Amino acid sequence: MNNPNLTSSRWSVLTAIGLAVILISIAQLNCASPDSEQTKSIRVGTSLRVFELILNEIIGEPNQVLALVGDNQSPHAFHPKPSDAVRMHQARMVILGAPELDGWVSEMSDLNPIYLADHLSQNDWIYSDEVRNPHFWVDPVIVSKLCEPIANELCKNEPSRCNDFLQNARRFQEKLESLDEKLRAITHDLSGFSVYTTQPFFDYFLRRYRIKSAGSLEPIPGQEPPPSRIVRMLKNELESPSGGIVAQVRLPDITARLFQSESGLPIVYLDPIGDSSTDSYSSLLIQNAHLLSEMLTTTE
Repeated sequence: MNNPNLTSSRWSVLTAIGLAVILISIAQLNCASPDSEQTKSIRVGTSLRVFELILNEIIGEPNQVLALVGDNQSPHAFHPKPSDAVRMHQARMVILGAPELDGWVSEMSDLNPIYLADHLSQNDWIYSDEVRNPHFWVDPVIVSKLCEPIANELCKNEPSRCNDFLQNARRFQEKLESLDEKLRAITHDLSGFSVYTTQPFFDYFLRRYRIKSAGSLEPIPGQEPPPSRIVRMLKNELESPSGGIVAQVRLPDITARLFQSESGLPIVYLDPIGDSSTDSYSSLLIQNAHLLSEMLTTTE
């Protein structure tokens, strides 16, 4: 029979060794020579693939941004590994979305994070119960407002490339203006429709393109709501019929399927973050817009 005290002791030793390896790795990164600091290949650490796509446009070079949350993962359920902390220490700066969404990344680096949310005005935000909705990036007009501030932050870190960053930011703004026109064309016939969302992850897009949100099924992302909430929303659906349910691909869809079975509404699964196969911010939003339009116009 195993001795519990001996087993516990062994685990303590293994844990201590693991922590020591991590600390040594981080120390080696922090104690690198000035020359090695200049040759770091990762300019920016961030949380989500969509932020990586946006930053790539302004940096103008590939493989310069490290996004921690990978394919098929959600920032709401992501649990970073020690290796993620080591990787984050390779970045020269950290740019994140909002403390409400990805503030946890700041605990993995000794660099003070730059929050894109800090560059938004009061009128840009959507609030729910006086809490800011942090999913602002699904609105390309809001992202366009962030281009110059991002370029200025990069300029502080690399003054020698400041002109490049600013020019790239202006070019990206032109792309975003074109993207907004394309999205308006795709959603032109959707004005006046309403949809339920599993979480309020697409509300900024809905607001921009005049599609009404009938409400979010889950007050806490990924957690089943109380039955009373579903009953209340089913009653609302009977009184004011909607066009369907918008679910997020990266979170469980138990609530969405339950609501669908009771309401008969169609479901569309959207990805607001993108993955390794997503080649640009524009293609991410266009794909989501087409999927949403297909659901609403097919059931019209």
